[in-house]
Amino acid sequence: MKPKPYVKFQVLERWRPTKVKVLFIAESPPKDGNEGYFYNEKTEGRLKDKIFNLLDIPEEKAERGLQRFKQRNFLLIDTVKCRLDKSQGKSPPPYVIKRCAENFLQKEIDGLKPDKICVLGRTALKGLKAITTFRKGLNGVRKITEHCGKELTISGYEIILCVFPSNRNRKYQSCIESVFGLWVP
Repeated sequence: MKPKPYVKFQVLERWRPTKVKVLFIAESPPKDGNEGYFYNEKTEGRLKDKIFNLLDIPEEKAERGLQRFKQRNFLLIDTVKCRLDKSQGKSPPPYVIKRCAENFLQKEIDGLKPDKICVLGRTALKGLKAITTFRKGLNGVRKITEHCGKELTISGYEIILCVFPSNRNRKYQSCIESVFGLWVP
């Protein structure tokens, strides 16, 4: 059995900054192996390329980009830790999101104590809504596309909602750029 990418690439051990300024929460590792995984320092990846571009982290070797990402006190985690074949749907099943959020995401957030949380997309939003700490404060947020750029304070956490930065969400590019622009030096 292959280890989950989160474990294999030692995300918290290698890439966690001393103090997390911004915790980006995405969906899940790519289903097609480790090549496109955000923390694979040997390869480029769609999400890594998009985020580095949005944060003005110069294009260079992936490992150096990840080091700069960490130096700027950023960390990206996934709502769902395992790879999922989503060919039957566009997002992970609700019970998977809920179970992962309750079992892992809440503990990670509490342990990391980020200054800000940037919710990247629908699945990350569903994950936060599954956690008691955030449920009530996010109850009125139905579609992340309608609330892109919205900033909330919930249970002492500053949360910023953002559409997932991908080619399929190009029509929201200006909002995505505006959100990531908050952290461009």
